[in-house]
Amino acid sequence: MKNIKFWGVIHGIIAALFLFVMVIAWMPKDFRFWCFLVSILLILGNSFALICYLAQKPRRGSSPVNQAVFVPVGATFIAILLITRYLPDIVDYNCNKYLAVHVVVFVVSFVVQLLLLRVRDENAAQEQHVLDKRWNRDENAFQWEKLRTALADKPEAALLAKKIGEEIHYSDPMSSELLFGLEEEIVALTTEILKLAGDSRTAQDDILRKERQVLALVQERNDKCARLK
Repeated sequence: MKNIKFWGVIHGIIAALFLFVMVIAWMPKDFRFWCFLVSILLILGNSFALICYLAQKPRRGSSPVNQAVFVPVGATFIAILLITRYLPDIVDYNCNKYLAVHVVVFVVSFVVQLLLLRVRDENAAQEQHVLDKRWNRDENAFQWEKLRTALADKPEAALLAKKIGEEIHYSDPMSSELLFGLEEEIVALTTEILKLAGDSRTAQDDILRKERQVLALVQERNDKCARLK
């Protein structure tokens, strides 16, 4: 919030100085004067509105796009300067045409900004999706350490649980959409084995069967992960 207030003050000071200079220096107050005045104020308002939007809706890893969003604002400012200085000398001075050019410049600028903001949101959503689905190696390894302890009365199952935990511990923590299915199966089976291990009536063979399934899935996942690099 403090950052927004700071930039609000900066934009306000720039707008006040601009208005003062324009009123004092530009004579006469013709149609070009009003077009230029309104255009610059719109650009300042656009810049501050973007700052507010980006501050209120932060996105992980969106810094490059955040900076790119201001490129159309800067390009619009340069375009308005060039139009104000050179357009009347290039074409016949006509208020309607002059205003139409300004409108086109702002429409293009706003459309580009909206597209960049949409790209920002889509990138953030995709990254969040990956984070939600990401292979949590340490958490999975911790679960299998708990299983090994819980299966102390079933030595063969405990030994296999230790092996699975080591396989997971030394696996690559990075993931991809191609691995999500395998990882979800591993998590689901691990949860199921945890429940079985908590029941003293569960036979060791039942747990071993599911542990072997998990081991095969972990090895398949690690193999695919290596081949995807």
